[in-house]
Amino acid sequence: MIVFHSEIIRKLIEAGFRVVDPSVYDNIRNSNKVQAAANDISQARSLGLEYGADIIIIGEAFSERAANQSNMISCRARVEARAVNTKDATILAAHGTHAGGADITESSSAKVALANAGTLMADYLLAQFCKGGSNQSDGRFSSKGGNNSTNIEISKIDFNGFKRIQNALESSDLVNGVTKSFTGKDASFKINHSGSTDDILDILMKVNSSFEVKSYADGNLVLSGR
Repeated sequence: MIVFHSEIIRKLIEAGFRVVDPSVYDNIRNSNKVQAAANDISQARSLGLEYGADIIIIGEAFSERAANQSNMISCRARVEARAVNTKDATILAAHGTHAGGADITESSSAKVALANAGTLMADYLLAQFCKGGSNQSDGRFSSKGGNNSTNIEISKIDFNGFKRIQNALESSDLVNGVTKSFTGKDASFKINHSGSTDDILDILMKVNSSFEVKSYADGNLVLSGR
């Protein structure tokens, strides 16, 4: 649980958000207040207001041993979380993620799996927060925040297709910077954004669902037209 919550805090801080001191959370995470907040939105809102938070994230995580891989022990972890706006008790996000991890000991592999699942959850939460269009100046989240970057290479594309992708990226609430180029039938984009590489791929596929994905990795996409 500590690994999962640490990963989300890390991602939020890296994206420029203000986070309540983790030591405060450590002092109350096993309290009745937190248990009540996990089951009752109004209690979650009250807990967030008590500590001066605009948004409170409540969730749980667990891991279990999976199959061994050579000399490594693997684990699978699942993280479930929801985010509540303390202003009006609305649910801003609710999701479950799962991921694997492997190491030479079960405890270490469990930590890796929890960290990986926590990172996926953080990416999801950031994307959902940014869709809300809130603003940091009034203590809320910015719709153009985020410190992630992705390089996009697209072959077999004409200039009209290039412009459609440019417009889709620049108009997205997830994207806060676009550098682009077009030569012949090849286009390239380097973007700064919140959310994950998956979110960016979703934007591209909405522009042209016939794109063939040649290569995919966090921070890098290679696509081809047909």
